[in-house]
Amino acid sequence: DAIVASRRDHELAVQVRATLERRERTLIDLVERARAAGDVAPELDAKAIARFCLALAGGSLALRAVDMPSIDPDNWTSLLARLLHAVAPEPGETQP
Repeated sequence: DAIVASRRDHELAVQVRATLERRERTLIDLVERARAAGDVAPELDAKAIARFCLALAGGSLALRAVDMPSIDPDNWTSLLARLLHAVAPEPGETQP
């Protein structure tokens, strides 16, 4: 509701944007920590990954708001595991 209302209310838009930017910074920090641990490929941009995660979370909230039926949790977990694998370094790739 707040996101839709933000299109009509500039002050609300500023607040919503600030909240989303804080969440994105938190996600960027998490990605950077994962990169330092060797779990994220060095050539991938942390902000791009964070924005993808933020968009995925927002989309999930929107789907829940309209009562979209759930999908099989095992299928969802399998997809997320595949996506996470895609951001991992290649075997033998070293961190800078």
